[in-house]
Amino acid sequence: MIRTIYVTLHFCRLLDGYIFLAPWAIVIRSERMLRKIDCIMIRVEDVEVSAAYYAKVFGLRPKWSGEGAVGLVFSENDAEIVLHRETTIPSSIEVHYLVDDVVVAVAHYAAQGCQILVAPFDITIGKCAVIRDPFGTRLCILDTTKGLRPSNLAEPPNIC
Repeated sequence: MIRTIYVTLHFCRLLDGYIFLAPWAIVIRSERMLRKIDCIMIRVEDVEVSAAYYAKVFGLRPKWSGEGAVGLVFSENDAEIVLHRETTIPSSIEVHYLVDDVVVAVAHYAAQGCQILVAPFDITIGKCAVIRDPFGTRLCILDTTKGLRPSNLAEPPNIC
């Protein structure tokens, strides 16, 4: 089995201009790791009305829309709230975690005792799967192997 390991090296600049590798700051990331919260999916009755409310009341910005859903972004990170009306998603709220490769991650998690609830399936941006950890928690994982959704909604004008 071939395993890809991603290494991020951090360099530090000293006051006198020398640059050195900070060995304590080497970050190793494997394809199995949960990288971040990608989105929180919330099922709503009316996507457009809900999106307008979330923008007005919570200050979220619309980023994309399509396939009966709207992606809203926060001002301080890239996680999205996705408002949708898809009734086949079992929970009304789902947290989706980003991994590098869903197929590899599912195989690893299953070998570590997780139950595969929904095998990897295609989505617009890559693949998605649902697992349950040994403690009963559902985890939705996705990857972006097909590329990110393009921002197709206009950015509000910057008023400063």
